[in-house]
Amino acid sequence: MSPKIAIVTRMLTVKGGAELSILELAKNFNCDIFTTNFNPNSVFKEFSKLNVYSSPLLWKRNVSLFLKFINFPFIKELCEYDLIITSSGFYPKLIALHRLPPIIHYEQSPTNFKCGLACLLSPLDLYVTKRIKRLVANSENTRLKLEKRYGISCDKIYPPVNVRKFKNKPSEDFFLSVQRITPDKRVDIQIEAFKRLPYKLIIVGGSYNKEYFNELKKGAPRSVEFRINVNEEELIDLYARCKATIQTSKDEHFGLVPVESMASGKPCIAVNEGGFRETIIHGKTGILINEPYVENLINAIDKFDEYYFDKKVLRKRAYEFSSDRFIENFKRVFNKILGE
Repeated sequence: MSPKIAIVTRMLTVKGGAELSILELAKNFNCDIFTTNFNPNSVFKEFSKLNVYSSPLLWKRNVSLFLKFINFPFIKELCEYDLIITSSGFYPKLIALHRLPPIIHYEQSPTNFKCGLACLLSPLDLYVTKRIKRLVANSENTRLKLEKRYGISCDKIYPPVNVRKFKNKPSEDFFLSVQRITPDKRVDIQIEAFKRLPYKLIIVGGSYNKEYFNELKKGAPRSVEFRINVNEEELIDLYARCKATIQTSKDEHFGLVPVESMASGKPCIAVNEGGFRETIIHGKTGILINEPYVENLINAIDKFDEYYFDKKVLRKRAYEFSSDRFIENFKRVFNKILGE
């Protein structure tokens, strides 16, 4: 008999890597999902076929998240499960203050406890994390941060990519950038570089910081095109036809875009930071650039045609981060915990 598993997450309101991981877990292990805000129109459409139980926040503040999870309204229901997965960040872990079945915390975006309200909550985070049965990180980058903070060993399971759905087409004369348009993604580096390049850049954003987005649009040259909230079919087509993808996020915890790019037979040019170091093999599946980033991004694109990227090598690399492997790895963790 399959174990009864629940997933507890902060909110489901955007299409992101964390949401994709939750979706794959829920679909493959028949999990029920418990959260705060849930917007079925702005997340992956498959969520509408799943059991999602939500208790909306009264206002959009971290204090509201804290109050919601410190007294989570679904505690009674969660007691009926064999296993609970929390994801991601500090707030969902607060359910560990209650007497519950074993909890696995899948960390995809570690909370920064060095500033603001989080600084005050740091001791509480250390306490609730001790009550978690198992910590799982979404990358080596994240795993090292967790082990340094909590002083305990963590498992590592890379997020899932459905490699089979991506296609490859002849490259056209444009580069592709995919991410939320927020300051931490440092899209301004790309804008500055393409002011001095004779190529087209298409920037796809699933969500955005309005002030930052407006600044980018004001400073962008005509060769840069923004597309917001494109559908999956259009995104897959853009991946298939681009020359390469570009990523400039600050210390990305993992980063799905390079893997989706490889699944499309296209390399990724990325800053030599964070999770990009784990997925991109320099010169084989992409190009890693060092600081100064604007200058080196320009150089990498100018010399791009001097590289040879084999689409078979790119696809093979992508399969190392496939959805099948993600599910197999979580199944091992579940069996180990339930067998203890």
